[in-house]
Amino acid sequence: MKVILISLLLLSTALAALSPGAWQNLRFSGQDALDRYYIRAEIAPGTTTSNKVLYPGSTAIVEAELDLFDPDNNTYQKQIPGNNARSYLGSRQVSTTGKTTIFPVYYDGSSLPGAAQLTLSSQDEQNTALTNIYDIVADYVSFSDSKLYMAIKNRGGGFPTSGSFGTVYNSYMSIIANPSADPTDPNTIVWAMNYMNVALGGISPGLYKITGTGTSDLIRIGNIESQIISSGNLLIMSCNLSDLLADPDFAAWFDPQNPLIGTQTITNRTTVIPFATTKQDESPGATVNLTKLYYDPLNTAGYSAPELVLEADDYYFRTTYTHSLGYFPMDIYFSLGSLDPFPLFPQSQDYSQPVEYRSENLYGMMPEFFQQDGVTMLSMGGDSYEASVAETYTYIVGLLSPATVEAVTLEGDLLLSWAPVTESPAGTALSVSRYRIEYCDEPGFATPSLLTYSTEPGIIIPLAGLPLRGFYRIVAEL
Repeated sequence: MKVILISLLLLSTALAALSPGAWQNLRFSGQDALDRYYIRAEIAPGTTTSNKVLYPGSTAIVEAELDLFDPDNNTYQKQIPGNNARSYLGSRQVSTTGKTTIFPVYYDGSSLPGAAQLTLSSQDEQNTALTNIYDIVADYVSFSDSKLYMAIKNRGGGFPTSGSFGTVYNSYMSIIANPSADPTDPNTIVWAMNYMNVALGGISPGLYKITGTGTSDLIRIGNIESQIISSGNLLIMSCNLSDLLADPDFAAWFDPQNPLIGTQTITNRTTVIPFATTKQDESPGATVNLTKLYYDPLNTAGYSAPELVLEADDYYFRTTYTHSLGYFPMDIYFSLGSLDPFPLFPQSQDYSQPVEYRSENLYGMMPEFFQQDGVTMLSMGGDSYEASVAETYTYIVGLLSPATVEAVTLEGDLLLSWAPVTESPAGTALSVSRYRIEYCDEPGFATPSLLTYSTEPGIIIPLAGLPLRGFYRIVAEL
């Protein structure tokens, strides 16, 4: 069996390392009435040529290319069909060099997954092997909290482990390796879920560690579970992640915080007479990140009362948005009376923290309004909006003085009366809270003195103590 071991080692060196994570700041929206939601991420130019989000479909894992949403910030998005329960997602990223990194869709079942729950790992050109049982069409991967699942699809004929009356033995192997390992290093170790049964050689289906080219370097470290789906030409295998992690050589490089593995499929044919093992086919393989990606349909969001901010050369409305799961809203705007809505824009894309939303700079174009009710309108998805508690807002550029003022002296008192101020210079209807009565000894009112206030359009002022000659001014206040 030494020749078989050499073949396994040579094939394992074809696994290439990739750096996943081209998707920056992965985030989700809330759901609309049809349970759909959006996924968004920033992807730096020149890093990838394809970016697909993966999600469960009725008969297979669906792959959908992300759409460019915001070219200025390199933001991509895709709408995903959901349901009213947790849904698992995945990602396929192809770098500009053509290498693939996969985040497979997590499997939450207890038995072996079916074809519909497996994420495509790689596809292989057909008819590269003369015999259909050796010809790899595609391979697949998935994982759970305790299991790693891998599958092989061939061109047909099932997955027989022997033939020609016991003179031929077949092997179907799903390889697991450190994606950062040096393929030229003779000390490279790989692991394999090996579907092979050679009783005389002591080899049965199982999880193996391969440390070299000798028969003693093929070390069985665990069992596998397998199932053949004949209608789909599919061999599904699983092993315990704990068996891999219990191996010190595997645990030395595997990082649970960045759980990358390299995967590949190979098929071999061994003849007894003459004794020889030949590789029949191999898949391109991929780098796989065993990070669980999921979406919970929680649309509970919070936002502060809207605020009108008047700064030098910058007038705007703002609110602070929060979400316990970091989901972004599909739309936020400020509604004020009968005025056109004011769109609000995020000042950050990090929704793990409170995010300030503000309007554009309205300096020089802010319309006047007086005691108008304003609310923040929030949509987590679709056409459904939630309104904040209403607040009252006033913005008046200036106030007119009373159009006419009459002054009459009567028995030592000065009677002042005037027409009420009911609108701004721009014609905005309003009502003032009070009038300020000022006095000055010259008409320019360079240094006026405050006499008193009045909430009515008239007042009686005692003349005692006032100069015989003076000037009076009525100033309206909101």
